Amino acid sequence: MQIHRNVCPRNCYGTCSMLSYTENGKLVKVSGDPMHGFTQGHLCAKGYAYTQYVYNPLRLKYPMMQTERGSGNWVRISWEDAYSIIAEKMLELYSRYGSNLASGYNKFSGNIGLLHYAVEGMFNSIGPHTKAFGNLCLATGEQAVKESFGNLNSPSPEEMAESKVIFIWGANPAVTNIHQMKFIYAARKNGGKLVVIDPIFTETASKADLFVQIKPGTDALLALGIAKCLLTDDQIEITKTQWNGWEEYKQILQQLDLATVAELTGVNTDTIQELAMLYGTIKPATTWNGLGIQRNKYGGLSIQAINSLAAMSGNLNMPNGGVYFTHSDCEDFPMSLLNFPEKKHPKIESSRFKND
Repeated sequence: MQIHRNVCPRNCYGTCSMLSYTENGKLVKVSGDPMHGFTQGHLCAKGYAYTQYVYNPLRLKYPMMQTERGSGNWVRISWEDAYSIIAEKMLELYSRYGSNLASGYNKFSGNIGLLHYAVEGMFNSIGPHTKAFGNLCLATGEQAVKESFGNLNSPSPEEMAESKVIFIWGANPAVTNIHQMKFIYAARKNGGKLVVIDPIFTETASKADLFVQIKPGTDALLALGIAKCLLTDDQIEITKTQWNGWEEYKQILQQLDLATVAELTGVNTDTIQELAMLYGTIKPATTWNGLGIQRNKYGGLSIQAINSLAAMSGNLNMPNGGVYFTHSDCEDFPMSLLNFPEKKHPKIESSRFKND
């Protein structure tokens, strides 16, 4: 039996290091790699099921074509026929319109390995076309983090184990990021507290020391209410020279009515003050901004308001503290397929973009 070291390419928090066992060219077993510092030899249920996935008799393995669109009458065709049908249609569109702007693609998740970007490379090779831009999952939050801090850096996930209080705001790692939970449990074993703020009583919320059930879309207002308490109780650890717009921000907090915040968010004033006490008196504190926070019209404001709590309380650059949103380490690779040079067109300068 041969053992191969590889990495799961699924689009999730884990990027699990795997050991794949093959015998006579067939995958017979997968396991976690114990040498990997984050996953430490474990996989999720989907990871362990890779052998079932690869050899499932219902897995789609060949091109299929409907004889009439919407009929549901699917017929298997050869790879050669599939390539020809697609290529001929693209050539016909080019002949009709004089460019490839009528050709485009919109793909997203599933896996996010480097080969995921072969589609972009192929379309770039045919010249200007129609591209989708943006990110359905996290574009709003990423922009908000950039506006707050100027970069997208998040602390290493292992550092959470030494935090003294962890605020999980709109995330459910007990289901969506199971490997992170061991570091959260380690923090609690060391005396740390776990606070979960979420409209729903999730699996992660069931494990929290404090669960705060907030009305959907009011995260920014709650964060401002907590900030007001920090300001009132003189628990601020920044100076105005370290924060652009501090005076304007402070004025907003001073005018904010805590009773109104409680009414609109569904979080009573005692709980708001308790959250401020945790932010203001316990160090280091970690804040985890979940993806759900930024999927409404106040999403960017919410992420920025929560980010401000970490800055105000002195936890932003503190070891084992800080703010988590996303790790974009995939972009550290050359990304040769994604950045494959676009073929020149005699009349059209570049591709056109449509908002995702």
